[in-house]
This record gives sequence, structure tokens and C-alpha cells, in this order.
Amino acid sequence: MQGVCRYQKKKGVFKNYFFHHPAVNDNILNTVYGLTKDEKGNIWASSYGLWKINPANDSVNGFLCNKNNVASLSDASGVFNVSFDKTNNGLWMHTDSAINFFDLATQKLFHHRHNPLQWPVFKLKDKKPFFAVAQDCFWVYDRKSELLYRFQNKLSVSLPVHVSFPHAISNFSLDDEDNPLFSFELVNAQIYKWEKQKTEILPQPGSSSAVNFSGIAHRIYKDQHKNKWLCTVEGLYVVKHDVNLLQSFLLGTDPSGFSNTIY
Repeated sequence: MQGVCRYQKKKGVFKNYFFHHPAVNDNILNTVYGLTKDEKGNIWASSYGLWKINPANDSVNGFLCNKNNVASLSDASGVFNVSFDKTNNGLWMHTDSAINFFDLATQKLFHHRHNPLQWPVFKLKDKKPFFAVAQDCFWVYDRKSELLYRFQNKLSVSLPVHVSFPHAISNFSLDDEDNPLFSFELVNAQIYKWEKQKTEILPQPGSSSAVNFSGIAHRIYKDQHKNKWLCTVEGLYVVKHDVNLLQSFLLGTDPSGFSNTIY
């Protein structure tokens, strides 16, 4: 089993949390595909079902598909990419066949089979679209229609824009400015600039030492110092203000794969 492991800093020890359900094998339940945290500090894990861990009392509660309850998960499969949405006070995730939203206030799940308020996101042609949660909006990319949507809330959506590429999209996330980032397996990632209404190739860090930069990035993060971390197929790049390369951690440059020191 794998489950979730929490490091308790004050005690200097690790605590393990495991998921159990009488109808599902423990090894399946404890394969975790995603983690997120809500405003109250609860940890939510996506595996075979959605699981809530309350660190305050170490309680664990599961939300699985119940064929007799339409307000449960859309289907009995794996749950992936769980993300907390502060604007809508809930969690977005997808199963093998559909996007789901868990409302924290009502503890109910919504999807294309349970859509009493007629949310547009559950009416797309693509029942399992790419999605990413930003600070003030929710991005959705419908692969079947090649349309990009920007939701201010569950009911308010901007007019979609057509965004297409000659290569299959391998990952959909956000850059450090909450713009959609489209990633591909063999070519440079592209950022969709909503204000400009156009896509731009991910820029190379402005340094001659970034000669190995492939542009094949799958994630971009911003740290507390506002430095940008580019996760690429060849390793990590840390960039300051889109210009200066602070440091790179490239795979295969030392026995451990990454540098032994970090700034």
C-alpha cells in the first residue's frame, strides 16, 4: 500500500494515512493520483474515489461512486487531478470518463449526469476536458471542439476561443501568470495569452547557460520570491523575472540526476 504520508514538523516524524473500503481492494484505494488542500487545512486525495484527511484529528472520510446516489462520483473509476477552487468553494477533478465538481458546502458531487443548475461546463462535447484552476477563474479546454473556455464562476463563462495545434496535447496547466500552458511530447510548450488572444511559444531563459533548454515543459511554478520554476524533460530551470537564469538542475549531470545543492 502507498496512501498518504505526512511529515509532522514539530515531532520530526512521519505519519501515514491509508484508505479503506469494504468493497474495494486496499492496494487500488491507496494508489494516490493527486493532492490538494482547502482553506480549512483539510487535505484531499484523489485515488479510487475522493478522500478527505483532517490533520487536526487525523480522521479520514471517503467519497466514492454510489449507483443509488446521483450526487456521488460520476463513475466508479480512478479520480485524477483534484484541485481546490477558492472562488467556487469546491474541488474539481476528473474520472476516467467525466469531469466532476465537489461542493464543500453541501458535500455533493456534480457532473454531466447530475447537473440541476445547468452548469455550462458539464454540457461540453468533451465530457473529460482538460482543466486548470487559477486564482480568479477556471480554465477548460474541450479537445473535441478545440475550444478554450474561461469561467469566472460555475455559471459565468467568457466566449470560447478556438485554439488548435498540429500535435497532440500531452498536458494542460497554467504558467506563472495563470495563462493556459499547452504541453506536447516532442515540441515546445505554448502559452495562450488571453488578453492578446493568441498563443506564444514558451520563451527560452535569457542566458547562454541555458543551451540545453528544449522548451518541452509540462509545469511552471512560481515560488515565494517570484522566481519561475520550469519543469522540462531535461530537468529544472529557475528563472528570475523571465530573463536571468538563476540555476538549472539537469537530469544526468551527476549520479543523482540533480545537483546536490539548491539555492
